[in-house]
Amino acid sequence: MLMALLGVYFLVVTPLVDFYAERQSDLENRRMLLPRLKIAAQELPGLRAKVSELRSAVGTRKVTLDGSSDAVAAANLQSRIEELAASVAR
Repeated sequence: MLMALLGVYFLVVTPLVDFYAERQSDLENRRMLLPRLKIAAQELPGLRAKVSELRSAVGTRKVTLDGSSDAVAAANLQSRIEELAASVAR
């Protein structure tokens, strides 16, 4: 009889205790994560506005090199650097 009770304990009770312990740990992790998620949700509209602002600023600036080929674009870049260096040296 004792062996049967031990068998039931190890086959039924122990897995249930482990399952509940895992669920408790998962709930604690979620409780710790909740305040961080709330803060992130509050910051989201401001971050979206900043992204829009940065995208519009990038849209007005020239970020590519002109030229029909890589060699022409490199020559244009070199000319631009020389102009900038000359203006700083004055």
